[in-house]
Amino acid sequence: MLSRSARAVGGCLVLVLACARHPVSASGNQPALRDAVLSGIRRPAPRQFAEPEAVVRFVLQQVAARDFSEVTRAFPILESYERITPEVYAKMSTTLPEKIAPQEKITPLDDGAYDRLITIVNRSLNEYREVGNKLLADELAAYGAGDREKRIAETLRLYDGARLKGLQVVSIKANAQAMALNPFDEAMGVTEKKLLEVTVRLGTRETNPLFAVGKIGDNWRVLFIHA
Repeated sequence: MLSRSARAVGGCLVLVLACARHPVSASGNQPALRDAVLSGIRRPAPRQFAEPEAVVRFVLQQVAARDFSEVTRAFPILESYERITPEVYAKMSTTLPEKIAPQEKITPLDDGAYDRLITIVNRSLNEYREVGNKLLADELAAYGAGDREKRIAETLRLYDGARLKGLQVVSIKANAQAMALNPFDEAMGVTEKKLLEVTVRLGTRETNPLFAVGKIGDNWRVLFIHA
């Protein structure tokens, strides 16, 4: 499992940086829209996630409830928005493996506050969504050109989110792999970092998402999920 975990960590790091590649010009900032998004982001209560397992269980509860507003408490969205600057992105790009092409080493073109906010919101909610999607179904089987209606019906059946209320947490286990802090973590104030191996079940289906969590202040937060 260790090698799988190591690959997940590296792969998700690249995903984080790739998601940041949406620079906008300073003149393109939208303060009103930015403030509207910020008003919907929730912070955890003091010591709400005092243990790493607590924040993982919380995310899975929100997957089952399909509550993407409440799940924002689990992710360091505001910390990322407030503290990860273009300078931090530039520093992070130097930590990527040399095998990654130069254009993949992302440095935003400016410090557009709205862009930084949307980047972290999109990444967090996409990872939350993928946990549920992987539980609901594998990729759909190929259908012929004449089976369009059948494919539509099957898609609607498989991806009926109401089924997620049956989600069960089978296990949450800490991985022994040491996790070093990267420039993003340091900027957000992460003091400790762990990788948790999770098994979740929905009916006869089981999936094994990996959660990287970090301690910020008195709460553990989800840094990334590899579903």
